[in-house]
Amino acid sequence: MGNSRLQDLYPKKGAILVRIIDEKNAASIPHSEIRLGKHSRFVCFMRISSNFRVSYQRGRELKRQGVKNYAAVHFRLPDDQMVWAGKYALEHRHLPISEAIGEFLKLEDPMGYEFYLERKVSPKEVVRIRNQSRPIGWRYSPNAKRTTPCYCPACGSIGEPNSAKARKEWEAINEPQPMSIPKAKQIIASSCDTNALQDAISAFGDKRRKSDPSFLLRLLEMEDELLEYTTLEVIGTHAHPKTRELLENYESDEEEIQELIRELLTKRGWKSN
Repeated sequence: MGNSRLQDLYPKKGAILVRIIDEKNAASIPHSEIRLGKHSRFVCFMRISSNFRVSYQRGRELKRQGVKNYAAVHFRLPDDQMVWAGKYALEHRHLPISEAIGEFLKLEDPMGYEFYLERKVSPKEVVRIRNQSRPIGWRYSPNAKRTTPCYCPACGSIGEPNSAKARKEWEAINEPQPMSIPKAKQIIASSCDTNALQDAISAFGDKRRKSDPSFLLRLLEMEDELLEYTTLEVIGTHAHPKTRELLENYESDEEEIQELIRELLTKRGWKSN
């Protein structure tokens, strides 16, 4: 429905605003209010305009959060209500909503413009609520169409649909592949390069193993503190009778190493001597 028709239906003073919500929360709004975001202190909304896609642009963003059915809540705010407004990912200004709407209407490309209110919207300010048949708008960012979002550890979001699969695909392309255990054992048996040995010992991770960890003893003679600590951690992951003997008989003047050995023995249910 266009902005002019809505204004005809609800002729009170003030622009019609809209917030897209999960349909299951719509029934409580006439008796309650539009609450602040679950992880935010703002109510995000848009101004109804003649561009339907711009007005309801947040719909597809909710889809990324797992929302399946949508509702549009139309409401009004006083002209002097202070809001935060601006383009997505750019600086937002704190100004009266009347000025923010004026700025919004002058934009050649309003996609990505957004408004934030630092309070709840009361039931008296709600004009109407209607179901929205399907999500509209942008995903990831206003200019993301035909681009692949980044799923690196800094950009990727946990809990979004298909995000786990996308992160694995990103890691397969961008992260170095783990060293195989046979290759790691070969390096441990022959190399004196502490950096190469550190990479090799890291290949074992914290996975529990049943084999004899005695092949790791030569690394404890390298006089490298980090390598010594990591090697003892890996020895502690081996569920083998030799493990207890190696840990109990290992001597070190370093308090951190002594504490690590006590911790490893305790995890196995062995009391240190």
